[in-house]
Amino acid sequence: MQVRICGSPRGAIPWGHPARNSALNRPLLTELARLTGGRVFELADVRQLDDSIPMREVTRTLETRDELWDAPLLFSAIILGLTAEWVLRKVYRMV
Repeated sequence: MQVRICGSPRGAIPWGHPARNSALNRPLLTELARLTGGRVFELADVRQLDDSIPMREVTRTLETRDELWDAPLLFSAIILGLTAEWVLRKVYRMV
């Protein structure tokens, strides 16, 4: 017997496949929680779930970019320097 699952590349899971076993694997959950520093909660302990998540302070870094044409003094200095260089090349025939 095969069950069709949406999104599965082959469309079916064989009868003996581990994905068919939907029972709770408490030893695996406990081991994963231990390895990752987590905790396994029972349904009766659901009220403790909110208190067990530590709140951390979040710092944000705001980055601002000023475009060249938004800084008129710098933009003018660059244009003036390029114009002066062009004029001096023409005066001294440096092409």
